[in-house]
Amino acid sequence: MLALLTTLALATPAAPIPSFEAPKLAALYETGTDDGTFHFSYTYLELGYSSTNLDKLDDDAKGLRGRASLGLLGFAYVFLDYANETTDFQNSKSDTYGLGAGVHIPLQPKIDLVGEAAWLSNDISSDLTTLDESNTGWTALAGARVLAVPWDGGGLEWNGGYRWIDLKGFASDEKTGAWEVGARAHFLKMFSVGATYSFLEQDRQWGLNARISF
Repeated sequence: MLALLTTLALATPAAPIPSFEAPKLAALYETGTDDGTFHFSYTYLELGYSSTNLDKLDDDAKGLRGRASLGLLGFAYVFLDYANETTDFQNSKSDTYGLGAGVHIPLQPKIDLVGEAAWLSNDISSDLTTLDESNTGWTALAGARVLAVPWDGGGLEWNGGYRWIDLKGFASDEKTGAWEVGARAHFLKMFSVGATYSFLEQDRQWGLNARISF
């Protein structure tokens, strides 16, 4: 009997061991689609230059600014902002950092609604002691992106919205609202250049930037 059981055990094929595939971290990231149509990207690196006319200081604050953004889960993104501004008023200079997150909702293939919020921190150095300090605050934006004129590999985008800023800095008001408008030309799928203009209550700001999208 023992010999028979041993023979049967050896003759019976072993049950296959179930295999489990570990989830890939990259599945969280937006990698874009290559279906021949244009899609707004939220994973990109951007570098630009801006100039702000400051009514309170009767001067301009100019400098570089940049953003690194990472699209997540097909509807969200996180980002890190940096801006450096200098003005002749009392030899003043500001470094501002922003860390935030946003969501984008496609109404149509060529229209996205966008909302974002960020924590802000800036460090101001100035010969004026009342301006020489560090501050924290926040900002939030509600807006839209519209691909107004599509072309092969890209198109002309119009974008804009309303931004609320609560941060003490060079701006004439510590708490200010701003209407923002902009245009962006997308080409070669990955590259784009943009221009922006902001109405910050008493102040005005314009900027130019270049972006690489992934």
